[in-house]
Amino acid sequence: MFYPVFQRTVQIAVSGDWYIKVNARLQLFNSLFGALGPAVGTLVVSNLGVAGAIGVDALSFGIAGLFLAGLVLPGRVSAPTRPDDASDIDRIGWRVVTTYFRAQRGVFLGVLLFSGTSFGLMIVEANLIYLVIHRLHLSMVYAGIILGAGGAGSILGALMAPRIARRWSTGVIIVGTMGLVGLLTLGMVFPIWPIMAVAWFGVSGFVTVMAISWFTFQQRRSPVPY
Repeated sequence: MFYPVFQRTVQIAVSGDWYIKVNARLQLFNSLFGALGPAVGTLVVSNLGVAGAIGVDALSFGIAGLFLAGLVLPGRVSAPTRPDDASDIDRIGWRVVTTYFRAQRGVFLGVLLFSGTSFGLMIVEANLIYLVIHRLHLSMVYAGIILGAGGAGSILGALMAPRIARRWSTGVIIVGTMGLVGLLTLGMVFPIWPIMAVAWFGVSGFVTVMAISWFTFQQRRSPVPY
């Protein structure tokens, strides 16, 4: 529930010309913590054990919840023209969603694409620690290095996304980055941790560029909530 609501929050808070920059900045901070997370997590697990790490993780979610509870949005501003398909947006249901997706084929296909992409990447990331520790017989530090490399790639992707968006269309960006992600994911097949780190760096960077472009496209094509 959080991510769809947060994406709509961007629509309410900023104008359309700023979508790409705001999405890039948000993803930059998300990637920054994603890069620091594995390093901090490795230290926490090493010193506090699994139970202690879970407790720290739960505490971090609680702190994040407090920040979100204090989030205040500016008042909604009425637009001079109201989209025709936004009349029932406040009472949205399956019929409205179906009608909207039929009218916006690009958004519908994008949802299917990113659902599959997220599923595939989660499979790789979920098995990464098992692969490093039990198959390669390396310490947890190396898993942290590989995940940290992914976070660094995401930071670079967030910094480059606005520049890339100015040079190429959303379709070209999504298709191009998707192909590159597929090729780089093959690098995870080689059981050599430096190759895996470089591959995950590239995968995370291109996924970030793709995600920022997709969020911006979706926000521009979807009716603004009133």
